[in-house]
Amino acid sequence: MQRWNVNPSDLPAGKRDPISRADILGAVPLAEHRDWDCNPGPSPPYCRLLHERRKRHDAEVESRHRMSELAHVSRQATTGELSSSLVHELKQPLGSILTNTETAELI
Repeated sequence: MQRWNVNPSDLPAGKRDPISRADILGAVPLAEHRDWDCNPGPSPPYCRLLHERRKRHDAEVESRHRMSELAHVSRQATTGELSSSLVHELKQPLGSILTNTETAELI
């Protein structure tokens, strides 16, 4: 509330810290303020609260999406390292067997 310079006495009785959209919308007559996106120009403090709440929600969704992508990339990198290690472990004995076989043929 202090962040947006909203006076707590402007809120309805019993609502000193609105946390939901319903609380905020219930405090504002819909006929007076239809601009909920807070377009340029003067906007009521409640509209600013809605706008900030929406921005925070969008940022949280984006953050969760990025964390999911990061986890996926991490799993892919781990899988690549594991498969590289397996290929190396298989090629070493096969290479030795091939070398021994070629040497045996020459002898």
